[in-house]
Amino acid sequence: MIGRTMFAARVEALILFPSPKFFVHLAEFARMTTEQQIPAISGFTDFARAGGFLSYGPDSKKTWRYAAIPVDKIFKGASPADIPVEQSDNINLVVNLQTARALGLIVPHALLVSANEVID
Repeated sequence: MIGRTMFAARVEALILFPSPKFFVHLAEFARMTTEQQIPAISGFTDFARAGGFLSYGPDSKKTWRYAAIPVDKIFKGASPADIPVEQSDNINLVVNLQTARALGLIVPHALLVSANEVID
């Protein structure tokens, strides 16, 4: 449904915002956008690893590990109000060159050298 809607609307590019609703379907979105020749980026690094073009955001595995720390503190009796909110420091740029080639995109060298991970 979404794929047909994007194609009919002549979508030229797509940003998948970090949302649990999108996360569970990352591989499907990656496949669909590549099939429809729509360059897509996401805030989930797993998106590019699943076949999407590009992702820029926190590594989900590290994020889940970090999330366990305050949970552990709460289980040990800490008040949630006393636990500081922390911003992620593990932001990664992942570029999938296989997908870029499939989409006919030329990725600038400056982007490739600044990437944390390049999938070729």
